[in-house]
This record gives sequence, C-alpha cells and structure tokens, in this order.
Amino acid sequence: GLHYETTDTNPLHQAVAGEVQGMIKEYRETETKHLGYSRLKDSDILRALVFLLRLAQTRTSGRPKSRAFVDFVFAQFPSENSSVQENSRLIAP
Repeated sequence: GLHYETTDTNPLHQAVAGEVQGMIKEYRETETKHLGYSRLKDSDILRALVFLLRLAQTRTSGRPKSRAFVDFVFAQFPSENSSVQENSRLIAP
C-alpha cells in the first residue's frame, strides 16, 4: 500500500520527530559500517517507542506541563554535563 508521511503543524513536535528520525538513521549507519548490514527493524523501533510512551504515562502526574517524567529520566540516567539545570524550566542545547 501507499504510505503518506504526515507532518505535524507544531514546530516542537516536528523538532522531536526529526531528532528521533536522525538518531535512528545514525544508528543504522553505524551498525551498517560495523556489521556490513543493519539488523534494526522498524518493528523493534515501534516497540521501543511504545515502551517509552507507556513508561511516560505511568510516571506523569497527568498535568499538561508536568516535569515528573523528565525528572524520572534524569534520576535514572544522571549526567555530569546535563543541559537542564535543576530549577530551570528551559532546556538549553
């Protein structure tokens, strides 16, 4: 069948989707360079994204602008060079 890729009108959603697509492309290129082929399937990517969505749904407070999931992720994967400051509402590049 035909596959139409629809783009979201929200620029933030477009940026996130573009970043995820870029990371997947980069991973596939790296895997191809090391193995000679890519083993990553679209179904595996879908499963990972569904897992993250379900994890986010269980870790949020239900409020639209809640930082509960972001705080959970930073607690699970601490970074010394984090671009998000503790009490800041801004994410710096």
